[in-house]
Formats: sequence, structure tokens, C-alpha cells
Amino acid sequence: MSSATVSNQHPNAMRLLWAGFMAILAAGVGFAIRGGIFDNWGKEYGFTGAQLGAIGGGGFSGFCFGIIIGGVIVDKIGYGKLVALALVGHIISAFVTFGASTPENAYNFLFWGMFIFSFANGTLEAVANPLVATLFPENRTHYLNILHASWPAGMILGSAAGWILDDKMEVPWKYQLALYLVPTVLYALMFLGQKFPKSEAAEKGASFIEMFRSVGMLGALVACYLLALFFGDIFKSFAPENAKVIGYHGWCG
Repeated sequence: MSSATVSNQHPNAMRLLWAGFMAILAAGVGFAIRGGIFDNWGKEYGFTGAQLGAIGGGGFSGFCFGIIIGGVIVDKIGYGKLVALALVGHIISAFVTFGASTPENAYNFLFWGMFIFSFANGTLEAVANPLVATLFPENRTHYLNILHASWPAGMILGSAAGWILDDKMEVPWKYQLALYLVPTVLYALMFLGQKFPKSEAAEKGASFIEMFRSVGMLGALVACYLLALFFGDIFKSFAPENAKVIGYHGWCG
């Protein structure tokens, strides 16, 4: 790497790159482990395939909200605050998920635990890509490729750990899930005390409205569609005909 390229980098660019790598790896580990313990949830709480699908759907919704909202506001509030938000989300999601204890309350805890976890994942994605692009303006593609290797690496590690702990050692699912908190603590320590650069948009002094416009009409329509689907399902759970089943698998049991 030339001296000119090094001089254009942020002073702690490599530390932030590997912290971002560890953060996305933690997300991949957690995602793989959660996917592997769906059968455990079905057996322990008597969920139907549709209910397990709905819990999984909470993960996709959470990720979409995280990456859309994070992408809109990251230039305004800065990378550091969104990293902190994602970290809090990852920790809270674990405790929410661990709250599942009976067939009556499990659906709500598992759904919202999945949603919060995936929201944190989406938030990290909204941070990591522009952060690395800002840190390495002269060699973005190379370092983005390094960053993007973290997700499959996390998925492989999480799947392998889940297979050993579940199939071979029959460890309870809550202990399996807690494993992703290890890389979560590591990325928190790696980000701790680091100074984040300003994004290109923030450096140029772009207003919040200008940043929001970058989402475009299509992005706004997608966001509105997701909101309609998400809150539509919530409101359906309050319908009178669902009153008898809400206590078991509804949103407000």
C-alpha cells in the first residue's frame, strides 16, 4: 500500500474495520444459531409451522426496518451512535428471547426477540458498509470484500456450534443462543473508545431532508409496504374472532 493511500485513511481505520467485521460476524453467528433451534421451540412450546414461520418473519421485518431506518439517519447522527444502538439491540434481544418460558408467553418473547435481534443486524449493515467505504476511500472494494466475508464466516461458525451443542451434546437452546453474545462483547470492546469519521454526506453538510431524498420514491414505497404488512398483522391480533387464541400465540398474550 502506498504512503499516499495510508495518509488518506482514518488513523484507526484497521481497528474499525475489524470491529465491523466482528460485529457482522456476531450477527451471522446469532442468525445461524436461532435458525438451528426452531425445532427446539416447536417441540418445547407446541408451535405449528405457521407460528414458527411468523417468528422467522419477525426477523426479516426487523432487518428491513433496521437497514432502511439506519441508512436514512446514519449520516445525520453518526456511525458511533448507530453502533451503540445495534449493540444495545443485540443484548436486549437475548434477554427478551430468554424470557420465553411457557406455551402461553413463548410466542411473544420469541417473536420480539427475533425482531429486535434482526433490527440490530440491519442497523449494523447500515453502518458497516458506508463506514468502511469512508475509512478506505482509495481501496474501498478490497476492504468491503473483507467486511462482507464476516457474514458467511459467522453463519458457518454458528451452524457448526449449533450442530455440536444441539445434536451431539444436547445443550439447552438458551445456552446455545447465548453463544452469540461472545462475539457481541468482542465487537463492543473493539469499538470502545474509538473515534469515528464523518460520512461524506455529513462532511458536505447535507441536510436531513437531502439525506432522506436519497432513499427515493421506490425506497419510500417499499418502506410503506413493510410498515403496512407489519402493523396490519399486529392489528389483526386484536380482532374479536382472534380473542380466544391471542392468549396462546397472539401479539399481546
